[in-house]
Amino acid sequence: MRSKEVIPVLCFAAIGIFVMWSARGQGIGSFYYPGAGLMPFCWGTGLTGVSLILLYRVIKGKAEPPRVNDSSVNYRRVTGVIVVLLAYGLFLDRLGYLIATPILFFLLMMLAGSKKFPSVVFSVVTVIATYFFFTYFGLVFPPGLLKYLGL
Repeated sequence: MRSKEVIPVLCFAAIGIFVMWSARGQGIGSFYYPGAGLMPFCWGTGLTGVSLILLYRVIKGKAEPPRVNDSSVNYRRVTGVIVVLLAYGLFLDRLGYLIATPILFFLLMMLAGSKKFPSVVFSVVTVIATYFFFTYFGLVFPPGLLKYLGL
């Protein structure tokens, strides 16, 4: 067992447990009538589960030390992803979900090296599908500019 690997895994497990515990205070609800704490509870459960799997692998000695090659990291892409996500957070309410999210997906796919046409098709189809799926369950997305058109 390597303590350099056990400590971070235990920290992530503790964060996951804390998120699950905190989400209970917001009301989890059910999958048909979700409360505000359902998604954080699911994320905390996932983080805790992955952490416990990693802890098992570290204790059994099956985990490999990570190999990071700094020369293979494309810092322009990483910076681009961070900038695009921050811009999405800033402009989502102003532009609305149906305008801002396809732009987000398109830019992320372009940063990943995809071609333009498949990126546009994927972005539009994914946003329309998620919009109809979630509005079917009663979720309201930020209308943004579309509220001026009455949509």
